[in-house]
Amino acid sequence: NAWNVPAPPNVFLRAVDGEGELLEVGRAVSWDIITLNGEAVPDANGEGFEHELRLSPGSYIVTAFHGDHVSISATISVTEGRDIHRDIAFSDGTVRFTPILVSGGEVASGIFNWEVLSVSASGVETVRGRDNGQRARFTLLPGEYRIRLTGQAINFTAPFVVQADDVREDLLVLDAAWLHLSGPEGTEYSLSRT
Repeated sequence: NAWNVPAPPNVFLRAVDGEGELLEVGRAVSWDIITLNGEAVPDANGEGFEHELRLSPGSYIVTAFHGDHVSISATISVTEGRDIHRDIAFSDGTVRFTPILVSGGEVASGIFNWEVLSVSASGVETVRGRDNGQRARFTLLPGEYRIRLTGQAINFTAPFVVQADDVREDLLVLDAAWLHLSGPEGTEYSLSRT
């Protein structure tokens, strides 16, 4: 009886951050491997922050997809008898948030609590960053997130996406109908959106 034992992997891929550390944030990475001619390689695709596979000698294009919006490709060459270890680096992006009022477009005044959340496939929220101030700035790995702004009787949440090497400012437009106002002699008014 001959045992059909599969050959061990010869290609070891890792999705890493800008500092070379293994990604462990957000959605898992999907791996797509094709030949230089664009032909699919049977049984080569996979998911996870690390991917091990066996490839025949030749050149391939490896694409790592992190979430729905970020992908990075690299070319690898496989030779007989040698293992290939390749890190695919996803660079961080920086987003600065500024809250503005829809009426007039001026910057909302006050000190706010800011939280950046990632949401797993099962719906579990994980806080990825916090800040306090009128504005906030976060440097994050590429992926999909939600920003939560609270304080000054505001509770605002919105989705956003970070791309590799982003450096940008996002304006959060706050509808004045969500504001809680204090009047003379401690009288308080709450306006609700209808």
